[in-house]
Amino acid sequence: MIDWSQNNDFWSGNVLSAAKLRKQYDTMAAQANNEAKGKTTGYRKKSGRIETATDWNKVKAKETPSNDLQERLAKIRGTEDVAN
Repeated sequence: MIDWSQNNDFWSGNVLSAAKLRKQYDTMAAQANNEAKGKTTGYRKKSGRIETATDWNKVKAKETPSNDLQERLAKIRGTEDVAN
């Protein structure tokens, strides 16, 4: 039961002493038996939700023509000189 509890996501952080192991032994034994039989427990239940991530390597940024960018910078600076 010690090995099982330390390999379990929930119980590994909750069973840190022999006293806690003795106190929770019956509950952990029931969960270990359910896992062995293929039944899910409340702590390991899958939500069924699938999240998709954006592959930012495939997303292309909008390109701004450099001349347009220079004009916008000139307006912000208050000058009409596009060459700077």
